[in-house]
Amino acid sequence: MNERAFTPGPWFVSEPNEPDQTGLLIKPIPGDVVAEIDVLPNAIANARLIASAPELYEALERICEAHRRETPLRAAAMENAYRLAREALAKAVA
Repeated sequence: MNERAFTPGPWFVSEPNEPDQTGLLIKPIPGDVVAEIDVLPNAIANARLIASAPELYEALERICEAHRRETPLRAAAMENAYRLAREALAKAVA
């Protein structure tokens, strides 16, 4: 796979921490803000989906890696990748 050029996760949704910030913040803890979401309809759901991006990326990467493996290792690798994907999806809609 290509080298990751994005901020490592996990990312979290948090309230603004500066007086001039009005939106929801997406950031690693500790770390700098990755994104700020205006508080509009669906803002929390959108922020959670964005915050789950590193985990979704990792799950997809594992699925691609597992697919290339030979059996019987493929089944165990796919099961692990499936678990990571389910956890990332759960975070996205929590």
